Amino acid sequence: MRYIVILFGLLLHTISFPAGMDKNTKPQKAESSLNQNHEGLKLAFQNNEFISFHDFATGQTKNLVEGFDPCISPDGKWVAYTESSDNGNRFSRIIRLINTEDSTIKDLDIDDSNHYGAIWSPSGDYLAFNIMKPHWQIGLIKADGSGFRTISTDSEAELYGPSWSKDGQYIFAHDLSYISI
Repeated sequence: MRYIVILFGLLLHTISFPAGMDKNTKPQKAESSLNQNHEGLKLAFQNNEFISFHDFATGQTKNLVEGFDPCISPDGKWVAYTESSDNGNRFSRIIRLINTEDSTIKDLDIDDSNHYGAIWSPSGDYLAFNIMKPHWQIGLIKADGSGFRTISTDSEAELYGPSWSKDGQYIFAHDLSYISI
């Protein structure tokens, strides 16, 4: 596994400096991207304490809700985000969904108040996320808010940072030392 981490670091370094560039070369603006059709291209992003949404086709940006960890659905209709609260002696982080068109908020049926960092499956049918149950694991839930389950391991290893394979068949996670599938 050490080889994977080192290889990943080298790959990241290689990608960071494309051919013909070094760390002292200033990046050039891609002129061809200015004339592209942006129909259907949408972005959710962190804007200070807000989750914001930008529609490239209309050029409109709006703040949706206070929160963090935004992740837009593949169809651009929903944003998964984390909402936190501190009620004195009880801190919680929960994942919610907000509609990008009318700002309707949808709660997910997750029986825990410490989960965050949702990421959509490539099909948009599922969300994977971090959840404390009783140690950090990966949770999985359908986009309609049903079917919650914890993806556990046979050990007490904690898992973080879920990421989907391109085909949506696998979820990758790590335990701060190794990558798991």
